[in-house]
Amino acid sequence: MIELSASGLADWQKCQRLWALTRYYEYEGPPSIWIAIGNTVHKTIQLIGEDDRPLEAIFKEQFKHYTKGVPTKGISLSRVKAGLLCSMGNIDWKKFKAEKEPKCELYFNKQIGDAKFVGYVDCLTNDNIIMEWKTTSKKNLPVDDHIQQGTIYKEMIEADKVYLVYFTWRNGQMKMFELNREDSHLPEIERVADEIATCVKKGEFKITGNCKTCWERKECQARSW
Repeated sequence: MIELSASGLADWQKCQRLWALTRYYEYEGPPSIWIAIGNTVHKTIQLIGEDDRPLEAIFKEQFKHYTKGVPTKGISLSRVKAGLLCSMGNIDWKKFKAEKEPKCELYFNKQIGDAKFVGYVDCLTNDNIIMEWKTTSKKNLPVDDHIQQGTIYKEMIEADKVYLVYFTWRNGQMKMFELNREDSHLPEIERVADEIATCVKKGEFKITGNCKTCWERKECQARSW
């Protein structure tokens, strides 16, 4: 059975071989500072309410933990830290948690054709609204992959609304977008699952050249494989 996630679906749509490397052969690659920063934000939000310390204290502790030993690639961690703290400070987190009683990192799985679709929703509130937390330095928001992920999650768990909440570390701003796509993702998920199953059986994965991640890194992991 093929197991798919929103990020795995996006990888396949960009480059079949990228998906094979990271999802099928489980090549992890070097640690990513961007993943470390994202993990910091998610864990901090989870701990607010459980930990009585102020946001800044919780964030700094998690930031130190997740970024320890991770190559920064010339990024100023002090600037990122200050920007994210400013951005996250736009929300009264204790009030939000008290009023909305959010379930954090909510796991789901759903059978779709021959595939099992799995995922973790960042936050589901008591009024059935999904909140997906994103960290970014990009100006053009929301990001296409995030739109697809958010609307898939809305469909999978039958939420009433879904919001992408961006914490932008470059300027310390917070931006929130409501996603209104209503057409179903199920046909595309089934199509990709069938395509993956065929490629796995043949052991052949194409380089489709749509992966901007490799372009940003100035290298292509798939081509060197």
